[in-house]
Amino acid sequence: MTFSRRSMEASQDIVLEATGFVLFSIAKLCKFAADTIIDKNSIWEEISTSGQHQDWTKSRFTHTIYNLKKSGYLRLDSASQSVEFTNKAKLRIVDQIAKSRSKVSEYRFVSFDIPEPKRRLRDGFRRAIKKMGFVQIQKSLWVINKDVGDLVELAAYEYGVEKYMAYIASAKSDIDGIIAKKLASYTKPESVSKE
Repeated sequence: MTFSRRSMEASQDIVLEATGFVLFSIAKLCKFAADTIIDKNSIWEEISTSGQHQDWTKSRFTHTIYNLKKSGYLRLDSASQSVEFTNKAKLRIVDQIAKSRSKVSEYRFVSFDIPEPKRRLRDGFRRAIKKMGFVQIQKSLWVINKDVGDLVELAAYEYGVEKYMAYIASAKSDIDGIIAKKLASYTKPESVSKE
């Protein structure tokens, strides 16, 4: 039996959607504190009562949890029936975790200078901070008005670029007006740049 490329892509899309849905459900239950260990039955309750995916069965849920563990997104403790995010899972939903954070009065800056031989890692790190909501101010200077230092540290560690970047919190800068305009334009979907 052969599968067409279109049917294989459709199947992959379904798997990715299920992955995102389950990880998001877990994060929502944890109130987006991604270091929380949560009971597997609580996750099933959240999914089964959410009404978003009425076609989900307990066996599909169990199968998805198993696949998430096998893919490195979750750690499972079969004795306590608990589930915990891995760093890979946190990066997969870093945008949702960052959205749940409240705005702060101080700006948070990330600056990095990652060498060209580490281009793939640099690109992955850049995508992660963009997903968090960072806006580019200069070539290697990014800013956000949320406290996401733990997420930046996680991304830097996972991509192995921690020694090439700096995370700075600043109450005031001489470009506050420019930053405010950039952050305001970022919240409008049509103005998000595709770097």
